Amino acid sequence: MKTSPSELLSVHELAQLLFVSPRYARRLMQRHALRPVTVIRGQKFVKRQKAATYRRKMKRRQHAALGRMIAASDHAGLYDIEAYPKTLSIVDMAGSLKPQKRVDIEDMNPWKS
Repeated sequence: MKTSPSELLSVHELAQLLFVSPRYARRLMQRHALRPVTVIRGQKFVKRQKAATYRRKMKRRQHAALGRMIAASDHAGLYDIEAYPKTLSIVDMAGSLKPQKRVDIEDMNPWKS
């Protein structure tokens, strides 16, 4: 069965679809993460459907990893407001660790009435 040119994506089109660099798109082709690879006159192409399936799989993995990161952060108490100090040290722009001014966090709250 012959594949029509409209069903194929070049390396650059694949990179744009996956939001990666062309170099990384080539690496995906070399590692057979996206197969089969069609070579026409020295240029590599992948089927649009395979690339779309890979993108959905990649998005699911990213979403799952983000969920694990949120759960770990929550477990570590990073979302607990009590864990944060009531004041912040404002340091100078040179990066000195010597506090220049102490600011109450409540004064920085834009929703405070």
